[in-house]
Amino acid sequence: MEEISALIFGHKNPDTDSICSSLVQEKYDHNNGWNTKAVRLGKINKETRVCFRLFRN
Repeated sequence: MEEISALIFGHKNPDTDSICSSLVQEKYDHNNGWNTKAVRLGKINKETRVCFRLFRN
């Protein structure tokens, strides 16, 4: 397994846009050959949980 070169995170109490922005950046990086990882700094809120349930693949 490759070593992670950078972590991507939003703010300390993440909201939906912070979480989703980190995930999108990770996907973009992977598509361009960079080995990054999206992480969160706190618990996700109720709104984010609902969004993940509604929009899961």
